[in-house]
Amino acid sequence: MPTKVLTEEQETFLRVNACGQHTETLARLLNEQFGTSFTRSQIKSYKSNHKIHSGRNVPNLGRRLLTREQDAMLRELAPLMSAQDVADKLNATFGLNLTKQQIKGYKNVNKVRGRGMAATHWRNGVPPINKGKKWHEFMSSDGMKASRRTQFKKGQIPHNGGTPIGTERLRQRQGARAGEKCVWVKIAEPNKWREKHRLVWEAAHGPISKGHVIRHIDNDATNNELSNLFLLSLAEHVVLNNPGAKLCLTGNADADRAVLLLIKLKASTEQRKRQIRKRRGESG
Repeated sequence: MPTKVLTEEQETFLRVNACGQHTETLARLLNEQFGTSFTRSQIKSYKSNHKIHSGRNVPNLGRRLLTREQDAMLRELAPLMSAQDVADKLNATFGLNLTKQQIKGYKNVNKVRGRGMAATHWRNGVPPINKGKKWHEFMSSDGMKASRRTQFKKGQIPHNGGTPIGTERLRQRQGARAGEKCVWVKIAEPNKWREKHRLVWEAAHGPISKGHVIRHIDNDATNNELSNLFLLSLAEHVVLNNPGAKLCLTGNADADRAVLLLIKLKASTEQRKRQIRKRRGESG
């Protein structure tokens, strides 16, 4: 390729627009500007022969693109605007034909700091625009309709199906037995769960009467075998948890079952005594 295939004016145009541009783009811009028909290969060879660079790591590459006045304006605008807006502003002010890619390349080569995330993220202490406002105060009617279409409705099942019915999970108990874990089973959608030991008991003996609880004989709340479950009234449960009663579960299944039966008898006896005292008081 002859070294002077381009005129001086064309070469100047090529050098000015080379920063950040692909060779194919340069060839197109050159042809559009001067009505020529240079190919990508021709422009690539010319750039190589005349040391015209487009890459971002070439020393002093960016200085050829803008004058000092133009560079000063770019540095002033870069932290406030996008690369495209900077290019539009420079083009309008100085009659240039700069592209977004050229501005980005120039900023990289000359270490011009742009907006970055710091200019667009929500700053600490700045209140949200919708704080304390109703929808209609900061959204259009079309926006509200679009938002309602994508809202998650009560009882709606997630698109991925959610947690399948029958799933078991360990959960920590609250109250007096806080920290103890027991098994819960999902029994219905959208999010209905029940304790497994109650389900096991009811499957064998029917619904649990009001005022009754199920106790694990071996004190292991994760052992939900039917043989490890025992039905107690709340009164009987109070006796079991009363340190003064000197009745406690030992971990031996047979012995503990006997203890639970003794607790039932003791609670029944106490209830009978209260009934007798109540009748005597009424008759006296």
